[in-house]
Amino acid sequence: MQLYVSLLRDRRVAVIWIGETLNAFGSGLTVWALAWLLLRTYPAQPLLAALVLSVLSGSSLLSTVILGARLDAWDRRRTLLLCTLALALLTALLPLATRTAWGPFGGATPLLGLVAATGVFRSLPAPALNATLPRLVRPQRLSAVQALFNLTWMTGDLVAGAVAGLLISAAGVNAAFWIDAATFLAAALGYALVRFPVQPALEAHRPAGMAAWGAQLREGWSFVGRRPALWGMFLGLGMTNAYFSVFGTLVLPRVGERLLGPARGPLGVGVIDTVSVGAELLASLWLGRAVIQARAVRPLVLLGCTLPVILATCVVFAPSYPLALLFALLNGLAFAPLSVLVAVYVARHTPTRLLGRVSSARSFFSDAGRPLAMTAAGVLLPLLGLGVMVVTLAATVVLLGTFGYWRGTVQPLAEREEA
Repeated sequence: MQLYVSLLRDRRVAVIWIGETLNAFGSGLTVWALAWLLLRTYPAQPLLAALVLSVLSGSSLLSTVILGARLDAWDRRRTLLLCTLALALLTALLPLATRTAWGPFGGATPLLGLVAATGVFRSLPAPALNATLPRLVRPQRLSAVQALFNLTWMTGDLVAGAVAGLLISAAGVNAAFWIDAATFLAAALGYALVRFPVQPALEAHRPAGMAAWGAQLREGWSFVGRRPALWGMFLGLGMTNAYFSVFGTLVLPRVGERLLGPARGPLGVGVIDTVSVGAELLASLWLGRAVIQARAVRPLVLLGCTLPVILATCVVFAPSYPLALLFALLNGLAFAPLSVLVAVYVARHTPTRLLGRVSSARSFFSDAGRPLAMTAAGVLLPLLGLGVMVVTLAATVVLLGTFGYWRGTVQPLAEREEA
């Protein structure tokens, strides 16, 4: 732990870390609150619930493509600050939208509009922050700072699962959304208080217009497209994240109600999430201190793309709650390689001037997979039932992750490249 404490002695790292921890906690509350909000608002309409989640991911996908190309041209601190303030407002309005039945889609038009705007503003902070982290520390401490911020996001999730269960059971879903809005404001305050590292060659990216946007988009995607090891990792990570989006929002609440009943279901699901994220946190801390050989990175990422999906599927079929907790624990341990190694690989093998666009390309794979997975789940759930739907999605994700690993075998890992 001394290594992580030494990183936090840097005021910039400490302030951003605290803000992100609060932000991650609030975002975790919203994930669970949205899952229960959709289940209880549209209990017999899984396709409509899937549509809401698909719009959230689809708008994020479009924003990643259209706006992600400008992440190396915009000031990242200002981008993070403005997006976080916008998310505070949108998150506070989300629970109110379900009370306003208007327009098509079963009266869910206001909710769809809000989640579409939320998706746009959610698409930019993560790649902007991931592009900033390598500039905060020396190259030798890159794995440690990435593990530290993964600790941030996982700590938020760790606490959020159990707290969300208690809040939703005791006070309803609205309280979770409003607490999330407050944490976005706290994160924005953190961004406002610190000076970010200078972005190299920022002025070179300043030209605007469609021609400049197209050139920046092509440069970032061309870099990724020429490196199968890079986009193969992104494919596996994206499909795994897509599966867990379905798992957390459409599947796990139903598993909780099956095992524990409607009254205790939210708390039970929160504990499952806490156990899984806690195991992932401990494994990620170990990975942040360990020296991972370059040749071991891709096999570990493949493990992180496939084994958690299999173990999460076992949670769905667990005959008892204690067995579901055991599978959740193993799932968290297996997921840890994705939490650390992909981000470290991107930072080490991407030119600094392209970090924002390559991080945005990484987000694209997840954002593209989520609406597809949500739509497939919404269609398959009433047709095939929960179990068959989950197995179908899991098999697809494992096959795509294995394909990404296989394509990456044509490119050996190298040290930092210049495009």
